[in-house]
Amino acid sequence: MIQLCKDEPDCKVHVDEILHSIFFLGFIHKPQQFTPKDILGELMPALEETFPRPFESYTCKLPKRTPFSSVLDMVVSLLGPDEEIDILKNLQEIAKYMSDPEMKYQMQSNLFISFINPSLKPQTTSNAGVEARVLGKYQFTSSTICVSQTKEVQRSYYGVSMSCNGRQEGQIMVAVSCLRTWNCRVSNAVMTYDPNTKEKRKNFDHTFELPTNVRCQAFNVKTGNEMPPCKSCHNLFGLETTETRMWPYGNCAEAESLSKLFNGETFDAGQVVNDEVRRQVIRSVEIT
Repeated sequence: MIQLCKDEPDCKVHVDEILHSIFFLGFIHKPQQFTPKDILGELMPALEETFPRPFESYTCKLPKRTPFSSVLDMVVSLLGPDEEIDILKNLQEIAKYMSDPEMKYQMQSNLFISFINPSLKPQTTSNAGVEARVLGKYQFTSSTICVSQTKEVQRSYYGVSMSCNGRQEGQIMVAVSCLRTWNCRVSNAVMTYDPNTKEKRKNFDHTFELPTNVRCQAFNVKTGNEMPPCKSCHNLFGLETTETRMWPYGNCAEAESLSKLFNGETFDAGQVVNDEVRRQVIRSVEIT
């Protein structure tokens, strides 16, 4: 990872985000808190010297997104947004490495450059077994990736599902994404539903139906198989599906992918938002 950032300076921003998000999620994890030392082991001194900011800020600043979202953006920036097949393939390799019990949470350089040469096999550190036992089954990988694009403009926009475990962690990161990261059309749709009751708010309905000229396709990160939208995404974005399963609103890859699409392309203005009502909803999201 250190060498990668020397060769590709723009990657340092993404690695800072990855580490910040991982450290924050470890910090808020219950019942057992994970420190950077627990996560990195003997790699910590070298990484702290090269990437000091995440070590300084993870206890006092919120990350903007979950770790695998930053991994995704790093891959896209290196390969280019039009290389959909290569992006999906290389994220698949990274996800497999990160899910390997012998490799779990070893933040090594070849873990993050595996998309450049997927034949590379990460090497474990001497205390990998200890760290794996400490961290247990905690996951920093996403299960789903989504690709969105308009038929007229073939540029692809990518998003991944929330790469964190636990109800509290998920709610916090969805709230952060709504308030700080996502396009307002997506965040307003997600905030339409109360995260605790999973019911629509009575005075704030900003769900929408995606225009027919938009492709929004999800894939399983590890297998590459196409996945139908869940019922939650149908409720939020009007995506056609026969799926009955529901995930927490905002958890799915479609939200991040569509947010980037709306930021990158021109669409008709969405539903007019009552600013005062939106402020009330934002306050309730912050409290939640």
